Amino acid sequence: MMYGLRFGFRAFSGVILSVALCSCGGGGGSGSTPSQPPVTQEPVDDRLLLSFSSDQEVVKFVRDGFTESGFGWAAEVALAADAVATPAPTYSTSYRLEAEVAESDLVQYNGELLLVAPSRSGGCCFVAVDAAVDVAADALFAPVPPFVDAEVRVLVTDALQMSVTGEARIPLSEGLLAEGLYLDQAQVQLVNSSSWWGAYGWNSESVGDWAGQMLEISNWSLTDPLTPTLEGQLRIEGGYVQSRKVGSTITVISRFTPELPDYIYYPSTQEQLDSNVAVLEQLDIDAILPKIQWNEATVPSPAASDCLRVNPDHKWAGKSTPYPVVTLVTQVDAATAEPLSIQCYLGDISGVYVTAEHLYLLENDLSSASATLVHQFVLLNGTEYQGSGRVDGQLLLGDQRDFRLSESSGFLRMLTTTITDDPDDRFDHQLWILDANVLGGELSAVAKLPNEVRTEMIGKPNEDLYGVRFLGDRAYAVTFERQDPLYVLDLSDPKDPAIAGSLEIPGFSNFLHPVTDDVLLGIGRNELNSPKIELFDVSDLARPLSLGIVDLAPDLLWSYTPAEYDRRAFTVLSGDSYRFTVPVSGTTELGGIYTQKKRLYGFSIEGFSTGNQARLVPQGYMSAAVDDVNAADEPMRSVIDGDTVLFITGTSMYFAPWSDLFSTVGPN
Repeated sequence: MMYGLRFGFRAFSGVILSVALCSCGGGGGSGSTPSQPPVTQEPVDDRLLLSFSSDQEVVKFVRDGFTESGFGWAAEVALAADAVATPAPTYSTSYRLEAEVAESDLVQYNGELLLVAPSRSGGCCFVAVDAAVDVAADALFAPVPPFVDAEVRVLVTDALQMSVTGEARIPLSEGLLAEGLYLDQAQVQLVNSSSWWGAYGWNSESVGDWAGQMLEISNWSLTDPLTPTLEGQLRIEGGYVQSRKVGSTITVISRFTPELPDYIYYPSTQEQLDSNVAVLEQLDIDAILPKIQWNEATVPSPAASDCLRVNPDHKWAGKSTPYPVVTLVTQVDAATAEPLSIQCYLGDISGVYVTAEHLYLLENDLSSASATLVHQFVLLNGTEYQGSGRVDGQLLLGDQRDFRLSESSGFLRMLTTTITDDPDDRFDHQLWILDANVLGGELSAVAKLPNEVRTEMIGKPNEDLYGVRFLGDRAYAVTFERQDPLYVLDLSDPKDPAIAGSLEIPGFSNFLHPVTDDVLLGIGRNELNSPKIELFDVSDLARPLSLGIVDLAPDLLWSYTPAEYDRRAFTVLSGDSYRFTVPVSGTTELGGIYTQKKRLYGFSIEGFSTGNQARLVPQGYMSAAVDDVNAADEPMRSVIDGDTVLFITGTSMYFAPWSDLFSTVGPN
């Protein structure tokens, strides 16, 4: 077993070292006194994170954390935003921000097989649970919505004939629903969990919310798509955060805290405090680290020396307190679901950013002013800690914050926001550029914007930061209060970034997508707070121009598109032509009767190869049947396969020809 070899190597090498030392110290036959080995001093590790020295130190850290900490921020994953994956030549694939890093989704397609997974949360955003008093950990969860079908649908499709020729089901383990799928040829990896997060964000999650949860990764063979076969299963105690796949390795991030039925998370009396102390005294290392099982075998937990924490003596440590939540970064063999390596970190993580080569753990530094700590790990046969950096401000705006980081050409770029006490200017936005080549354990800042020379602010007073996109040596940022300034940032000189130009228009864009180097697509909301699509000509960095706006579903009330906050809802297929689809949910009113509508809008972009000639061409929209009880709002996804479009809403699927999207066929 690979994990057995990996986790056992340290102990085995220790035995070899002991034997070697005994052999050297045994002496020969001369009877002379052996010389003493020279005394050496271990080098001091000056990095921000350090390893625990023993299991006892881990136990004390967690006990202290329960005593001192009641709340924590939970993790989100950020992904590098330098490139967009090249779509398959005939059909669209799941959206990804970096070509080499695949993202899981509840809907996957490979040209023949369409997989649709049931989920509590739609695979997107998350909800905060209000603080409760005198309740056990399992009572802190938000109510779990009912779900009838706990199986993944496997549909054998014929896009040309717009038909389903066969169907199978992949059962999910009891109590688990899907968080995402990866589909590669005839294999699918399921990421399932017991979590329920809702729709608003990870903020203000209680420490206790990470107790009593389960995460599962399983690999299924679809060689015979009508008879899926389980080929490997990994189960990890803890709550699911996110995952990414590079090559044949899935990196999954989870969080765990011990389940303490008798622990009172919000004590109000001395008796309750004393009771909590007694509960914590019973904690040991076996309870603190999550249980992991691969197929029928128990996987060894990481050693104390493999778990990291903030070095309290470091200059950036501030007044950080112990945080009793274990963050696991587990690398998994996609073909077998076998764990390859496990990284353990005990700290209050606020984000995770993954590229093909690096993993960054982000941590809110609240000790003095608003700041973010960035911990870099190299992804090479495991996760090895390299060093850390620190920037002012934080990465805000919920599930879109992953657009606010980018690693490119040896630099890590970040757009942060500081919330101030000034009622006339509540937001300060800053661009940071860090040297991603760690030196002396530190990711040093090489530039920031604004600065003493370039003093222009990013955003006018009281404008919050919305859509952000890093693309090579450029960055685009949308700020908003009443108007929508689109800022173009020139990053061609990493040590001297500059605001190259800006454009003010009504409304704002939450999601920015590069059509070409010279054409940018924005999805957001207009001045009436309805969804819109807009094209920008960015061929001249100093003078970005709007090429036109299309309001989505102007006939619907309370309409929205999930593509604003979930990139996987946006589907694009480019080649000789450029086509994309955007789902919309809203309501119609007729004679006092309100009816919910679910639509998929299609667009072409003509002249996209020349910036100032590009224009949006609406193609119409598909509609889900009003009486389709399986057509939930989330997930809303689509696939463009040649001249056929597949629209998935909830667990229902519809076909339509691109030339006539109104001729919807379904549900299937």
